[in-house]
Amino acid sequence: MSNSYGKVLCAMLHWCEGSKSLSDGELQFVNPDPKLVSLFLKLLRDNFEIDETKLRVSVQLHAYHDIKKQLRFWAKITNIPVSRFIKPFIKSNHGPRTRDNYQGCVSIRYYDVIVAREVQAIARETMNKYGPIV
Repeated sequence: MSNSYGKVLCAMLHWCEGSKSLSDGELQFVNPDPKLVSLFLKLLRDNFEIDETKLRVSVQLHAYHDIKKQLRFWAKITNIPVSRFIKPFIKSNHGPRTRDNYQGCVSIRYYDVIVAREVQAIARETMNKYGPIV
């Protein structure tokens, strides 16, 4: 995969599943799908000059989750140590319903103004070039 193609894929994933209302120097990608989270991080790592120490993870779980187990799960998926996880948000569970295969929702945060601006610029450029006229 060419570097520019990987950058566009990463930027479009961020456009679809990332926050666009954050400060200028932060990328945030939010999704409960481990494969999509892993893909976003692979594209980010492979196509942009990033500093791994600027990556953080926040996990939203339900009260029925085993917190330590879920943090270990997401640490393995993201290849980010639990020591760089933000305290998880625990959502109260209303009623007896649980989702057996639901691992929680993860938010990947990367704090770097240069990378954040580049990802956002690529996404805007791609949308302007290929997106519908509104």
